[in-house]
Amino acid sequence: MADIFISYSRKDSSHALALAERLRAAGADVWMDSSALAAAETWSAEIVNAINSTRLFFILLSPAAVASHNVNKELSLASEKRKTIVPIVIEKCPLSQSMEYALAGLQRVAITNEEALERAFAKLGISGTGFSQKVNRRRTSGIKRSDWLRVGLPILVEGLVMGEYRKRILPDS
Repeated sequence: MADIFISYSRKDSSHALALAERLRAAGADVWMDSSALAAAETWSAEIVNAINSTRLFFILLSPAAVASHNVNKELSLASEKRKTIVPIVIEKCPLSQSMEYALAGLQRVAITNEEALERAFAKLGISGTGFSQKVNRRRTSGIKRSDWLRVGLPILVEGLVMGEYRKRILPDS
């Protein structure tokens, strides 16, 4: 079965499909009800089977998802099965009490925060979904200006700041 189950409200289908595309392009096996359910299948049994057999449970959070009875049931099932739950915020919203309980202590990541998504995916063993893939490709062909700005410049600034700090704290004798 799939590596990742994506739980979302139908109203957020465009976000879910875009995320699934990125994950699939990176080689992840993704289960979504819109692409995995065949005609005449019992959808509730298929959803339970999919959650049981996936390693990761991604939940897209939005007001529509919080209001969705099915998203809440899927989250409860994933929590009971002790799946790794990855909350992805597509629109800020207050959580229902049951969602708040199931997601307690879990770091959420905004779908618009490319770097945070990449870090979260990398920790889960998923790479090549966008930003990090571009960085890895650049590393093999030498240092590019964007690498310098992203990596070198912060190191240089930190060095300058620390140098100034040392001058003030440890003046020459």
